[in-house]
Amino acid sequence: MNIPAAEVAKLKEQGNQDAYKSAFLAATFQTFVMRLRSKAEEYQNERRARHHIMSIKPVDYGHESKVILKDIHSYGL
Repeated sequence: MNIPAAEVAKLKEQGNQDAYKSAFLAATFQTFVMRLRSKAEEYQNERRARHHIMSIKPVDYGHESKVILKDIHSYGL
């Protein structure tokens, strides 16, 4: 998404549903590389998983293919 979270929240608060929806539709069916943090928490004897996106960026296919090839070579294949 090319719009900060604060602007998306502002669109929702203002009731501008068309702009709010279009902000999410612009990112729909696109591929990203995400770095996530997940942890399990217990609240009132119920376990819940919390997930946070630490970073997100578009896929750089050249870089990703080099990483995969490096991993394949490290396994001796």
